[in-house]
Amino acid sequence: MDTFFSDYVKWQEIVSQYPVTAENYYLALGLADEWGEVCSANSLDDIKKELGDFCWYLFRYYNRVLNGD
Repeated sequence: MDTFFSDYVKWQEIVSQYPVTAENYYLALGLADEWGEVCSANSLDDIKKELGDFCWYLFRYYNRVLNGD
């Protein structure tokens, strides 16, 4: 895994705060919610912000639920 992604995974472990027992549901709902916000954004700046949030959930879901390497 690339150094950037390794560091990003470590950072996500530090900042993530949710019940691990509900991780699959939390991350899946987060993805859906953030995608909804991307779709309803009114400006390019809003789209960029929401895409950043969406990518956070996507990367976390990939690493924690799908066991990405």
